[in-house]
Amino acid sequence: MTLAVIHAGLTVRSLLRRRVPVAVLVLLPIALYLASHDTVGRSVRALVFGISWAVSTVALFATLAARELEPGLWLAGHRRRSLSAGRTAGLLALALVLSAGFWAVVALDQPVRSLAAVALDFAVTAAVAVAFGTAVGALVSAELEGALVLFLFAGLQAVANPFDAWTRALPFWSSRELGTWAIDGPAQGSLAAGALHAAAVVALCVAAAAVGTWRHRRVPSAP
Repeated sequence: MTLAVIHAGLTVRSLLRRRVPVAVLVLLPIALYLASHDTVGRSVRALVFGISWAVSTVALFATLAARELEPGLWLAGHRRRSLSAGRTAGLLALALVLSAGFWAVVALDQPVRSLAAVALDFAVTAAVAVAFGTAVGALVSAELEGALVLFLFAGLQAVANPFDAWTRALPFWSSRELGTWAIDGPAQGSLAAGALHAAAVVALCVAAAAVGTWRHRRVPSAP
């Protein structure tokens, strides 16, 4: 447990050193929010979109960096599960702090139906984003590839009609559903459907990350 906590702190510090990318990822949700400020629903959903893209991108960076650093720690006797748990905990802590800041902006600036519901939507979005970004980072080989994958899914999520059946295959459908529930009420959105979708996506991402990590650990056989 102690090693996991230490590694969580190291993960946060290593990410914060990338000041320009982190600043851009923080400013993007704010820019989207300001661009749609006049409409409560659109402004909150813009923040949700920004959180999903920003946090998943940070998780991608952290996972790819860990692929280079953690093998040496394994040889030094650090357990892989402790390292993975610490990295995930650090990402979640950073994502929740970011989400709390955006929630404070909404609380001070928008007459939403339920601030608690918005907080839940932001927190679930952050958790799904950590899982999704980690899975993508475990499966791809470079930051550019991973960023393009995240951009593809984020773009589809932004333009797709959330009421179309196929959009449930998108990783952040739960964010739209919970956002609708938070803003428009239970008559328009479902808490249970959003929570169940988020849980299923996290489970699939954990499995995909495990497969990707195993694949990158394999030593190529000699020709």
